[in-house]
Amino acid sequence: MRRRRRSRAALSYVPGDTSGLTTVRHLRLLRKRRGLRKFSPVGRQQLFDHIRLLRCFVPSRIRNIVSEGQLTTLPATSEWLDLPGAANNRLKAIRQVFKFGMRKKHPDGKPYVLTNPARDVDRLKYGSTGFHTWTLDEVQQFEKRHPIGTKARLGMALLMFLGQRRGDTIRFGRQHVRNGMLTFTQRKSLHRKPKPLTLPILPVLQKIIDASPCGDLTFLVNHLNQPFTDAGFGNRFRKWCDQAGLAQCSAHGLRKAGATIAAENGATSRQLMAIFGWDDIKIAELYTRGADQRRLAQGAMHLIETKDKTDISPWGRTRSRQRGCGI
Repeated sequence: MRRRRRSRAALSYVPGDTSGLTTVRHLRLLRKRRGLRKFSPVGRQQLFDHIRLLRCFVPSRIRNIVSEGQLTTLPATSEWLDLPGAANNRLKAIRQVFKFGMRKKHPDGKPYVLTNPARDVDRLKYGSTGFHTWTLDEVQQFEKRHPIGTKARLGMALLMFLGQRRGDTIRFGRQHVRNGMLTFTQRKSLHRKPKPLTLPILPVLQKIIDASPCGDLTFLVNHLNQPFTDAGFGNRFRKWCDQAGLAQCSAHGLRKAGATIAAENGATSRQLMAIFGWDDIKIAELYTRGADQRRLAQGAMHLIETKDKTDISPWGRTRSRQRGCGI
């Protein structure tokens, strides 16, 4: 109770101030309010990191930005052109902070901030293929370095043959398995739109699980025999990849590799959505279109070749026979 009064006392609200945000302490209060609880623990921590960055917005600059309406770019976008994805995420966090400030009221009935200037800032557009997708050669190279019975091989098998994100993979345990089926709820959007999934455990995965050291509540455990955290498993898997000489590979790349292999083996878009838990069919079609293109090209490429093997030109005669060639 005393801490709450101290936080309220830290607010230096000035009636008539168009910004309502006169000190950086407002930001410290905003990050403690209940409005941020809708974020997942990982997302909330990222938001806190972004809010700490907002200290560059000194009180005078905040007033000028909001009152004069001159906000056309933010430090998140103007100084991070080499990292457009990080810049867009930072802009998203700043929008959430101002949105929260517009919704919450000061004791005198006025909101902390009247407008959301970050809402009018355009996101940076960029093209990226995302995380590197593992190839079969890279998978075999990892398996050669980490044989069955190691935690590294178990982690790779869970990511590869279940196709889930690392945040879900580190929480899988024997309590989720019944009659050869793994039942769980995806952690992403858990508090907004829960999505339960039931997946069969393939025999090759079950063989690796039986031969690997597992924990009591989770298959994957750290050196303290405790479940991994999201970041802890990501760092550990990074080391396992480096040990195998795969600096370009990551844990999420195995999820993409599984989707690619399934699409090339004939999986439809709806089947991929059922396996990987996607809501948008466009994501699944990225993999099916790529697989269809390779299959169609492989089956039709011979049509470019001529029937007469002696001719060089695909139109039935060599260039030397064409008029105007000068040969």
